[in-house]
Amino acid sequence: MLDTIRSAVNSWIAKVFLGLLVLCFVLLWGVPELRRTSGHDLFTSGKSTIKANTYRLALQDQIKLFASTNQLPRLLSEAEAKQYGLPQMALSQLQQDVLLDEQVRLMKIGVSKDGIARAIGADRFFQQQGQFDRTIFLSYLKQEGLPEADFIDYLAGKEKRNQLVYSAVNDMAAPDVFYSALLNYRNETRSVDYLLVTKKEIGEIKAPTSEQLQKSFDAHKAEFHAPEYRQVTLMEMTPESLLKPADISEDEIKDYYTRNASRFMSPEERTVQILRFKTRQEADNASAKLRNGTTFEDLVSSEHKTLEDITKGPAAKTGFSSTIARDIFELELNKVSDVINDLEGPVIMRVVKITPQGPTPLEKAEPDIRNRLAKENAANAMRDNHDAIENARFEGASLDELAKQYKLDLRKVTIDSKAQTPDGKAVADLPQQSMLVDNIFQATEGADLDPIAIKGGGYLWYRVDKIVDSRDQTLDEVKDKVVALWKAGETQRLLDEKASKLEQELKDHKTLDDLARELGVAKKTARGLKRGGSDEVLGADGINAAFSGPKGHSGVSKAADKDQRIVYLVTESVQPLNTDPKSLEPQLKANIDAMVGADLGLAILELANAKAPVKANIANLKAITNNLQ
Repeated sequence: MLDTIRSAVNSWIAKVFLGLLVLCFVLLWGVPELRRTSGHDLFTSGKSTIKANTYRLALQDQIKLFASTNQLPRLLSEAEAKQYGLPQMALSQLQQDVLLDEQVRLMKIGVSKDGIARAIGADRFFQQQGQFDRTIFLSYLKQEGLPEADFIDYLAGKEKRNQLVYSAVNDMAAPDVFYSALLNYRNETRSVDYLLVTKKEIGEIKAPTSEQLQKSFDAHKAEFHAPEYRQVTLMEMTPESLLKPADISEDEIKDYYTRNASRFMSPEERTVQILRFKTRQEADNASAKLRNGTTFEDLVSSEHKTLEDITKGPAAKTGFSSTIARDIFELELNKVSDVINDLEGPVIMRVVKITPQGPTPLEKAEPDIRNRLAKENAANAMRDNHDAIENARFEGASLDELAKQYKLDLRKVTIDSKAQTPDGKAVADLPQQSMLVDNIFQATEGADLDPIAIKGGGYLWYRVDKIVDSRDQTLDEVKDKVVALWKAGETQRLLDEKASKLEQELKDHKTLDDLARELGVAKKTARGLKRGGSDEVLGADGINAAFSGPKGHSGVSKAADKDQRIVYLVTESVQPLNTDPKSLEPQLKANIDAMVGADLGLAILELANAKAPVKANIANLKAITNNLQ
């Protein structure tokens, strides 16, 4: 029995369940009661104690679980573990553990030495090729500075707690009536009749009065707060900006070609005529015609094609489909092949020209050599220019002077911390934008700043010329924006008002058909709506509203278009025919069952905490938490 329990608690489902308990424990209780005491204990519940040195083992458990759950190729370092909050999870796990330890003590749950040995042997962390490796086990203990007895005690505690938790939540599941209700909830469909209220139904929005404009401006003043701007000078140097292929001489090209002759070898190329057929039977019949004296040209013509249509090349072996390339390069010149299977259909082929492998002519290699040498020169020039520019800046040269001297583009921009200009336009072509903007807003005005290395090669020099402080804009500066904002708000108000009036008339015994005639619009119908579904007119709000009451209820909702409203009436509600729990997706059912088990586990912890609250040793807890800062 105990072996079965151990196998279950080592499964991924149990680990996820225990992880849920840890997370919920943090949210429910947070920091335990603190007390001043001496000794090595960290947490206490009743007569049960968790020692401070157990924290390291708990942290390693969290690290191993994290690596396993996320399929990492290695374990996280302690520094990396901090970034993911694993130390805090370990402390929360220990609070949970001490509560369970007290219940284990009261219930006198035990574990045998054989059980502990099997648990150690089953831990993949200590296995080599699927078998327990004692060398790995001892190496781990040595690395962590742990006596074997302490580790075994820690593992024994885990085994006892696992027995308690698993025996309580084993095979926990929601009742079938819950699954049926869920299926009914998910698969119920509804039909609604509705009217669409648009801006046409509310008429033109007049311009606001001065009083309305001022009131709107005052209510949204924060939206019209001008952020801090930085006026910046940028000077960019990239390999492309220094690339000058025209400066490469013919002598340089010839010299490079001679010194690197082995690089300029052209592979064998072939020109081939490929006649493709739809089926193997058609291809075999064509091959038989060739054997009986039909020429290849006549065969091509009989297929209503020309030789030009089927000619491919010249091309190297890599230029043809991999399934026929080998056959093409084994075929003799002007010889017609047998039927060859290809992915796009069987073919019969004839090679009509072969260009042997040989040196690439200089005139053909010249563009590549010119570009290659230009890139080398640009890379060298960029290194030299970088050093020269930095030396000149040290001696007081400005970016404006250096840009002229080295023929580099100089650019001046004014941006906020979101890389937007004062007129609200985003500057999207800034090199290393995130880093650059961060650096700009950390710099002082006129400071001498180090250049940024550009991804892909190059450097960007920048200088903050002026800092424009954030400020409240005046109404005159943003009048057009305030007018637009007021009109948008007025549009929403009038749409709501019009839709609400129509809804009231509907409740006063008018029909949607009556209202549609009065408005001069068409009544529309949406069928087959489901909770959580989508509709391009109703939108999510409209569908949610349709399910907010019983069949026959009416109401008003926003449409998918925020400048439209829906006045609706639910005309039909259809319950699903199949609400058998067996039809529920297995993964969803497993998730629900896990949550039911987690609820029970939390109830156990709540009762345990009520009877014997967790107390923490201030000194030992502080020593651990200080290390997490």
